Amino acid sequence: MSSTNLSSFANLPAEIRLQIWGLEARNALNPPRAIIAGHHGPRRTIAVVNTSHEAREEAMAQTGLRSVLRNYLLEDPAHLDQIGLSLEERGGYVRRSPREWYSLETDVFVLGADERILQSLCFNVPFRDAIKTIAIPAFVLDPRVAIRQFRWQSRYMMMYRGLKTVVLLRDDPAQELISHENLILNRHLYPRTNDIRIKIQDNPLSQVELDLFGFDVNFFNGLVISMRNMAPDWQLPEIKWGCLVRY
Repeated sequence: MSSTNLSSFANLPAEIRLQIWGLEARNALNPPRAIIAGHHGPRRTIAVVNTSHEAREEAMAQTGLRSVLRNYLLEDPAHLDQIGLSLEERGGYVRRSPREWYSLETDVFVLGADERILQSLCFNVPFRDAIKTIAIPAFVLDPRVAIRQFRWQSRYMMMYRGLKTVVLLRDDPAQELISHENLILNRHLYPRTNDIRIKIQDNPLSQVELDLFGFDVNFFNGLVISMRNMAPDWQLPEIKWGCLVRY
């Protein structure tokens, strides 16, 4: 439903409007969006946030949507010095700059080949720590168990401390013919794949499956102890299978 159509609900009773705004936001974010590094398509947004202030606020409240500058350099003081903006000009410059909308509750942030999420987000520590779900492509995982275990703690758990779910991406030809590696690394070859979603299995991996990755019970016990030395209330995220699909 377009933002023009949504604006026709503006005269409904407030209680009904709020339900509509929340429903539209949740529908737009389902299936979960795959936020992939290197994406150069249209700005990420959903229609309801452009409908009215009330609609935007309700969508944010119900889905954890946040507005983030598309180019992280726009708030970097060194960059602003370089382009010669005075202190008085900077506020307006940042306000007018393109922004994107992400849901910390439902969006899945996909790690690229460099094991980072979007450059505009990976250096935003408060945002990064509020992310609930990341996805790790199969081709990113190191074949060496010791290195895989080390990176799991140092690059995944320590960098994204608010995680509830980690999705291990694999191919599923029944749902998507293009491999997840091609969708991630060669998106310029698929001009109509700007909107990539992710299908996540309901059940977490079994311990037998985790053992095959080298993530046995002893590894997870050690990980919990180490992480809770830094964050006493830290909880081990669930690990699930998932696949990318064009939407």
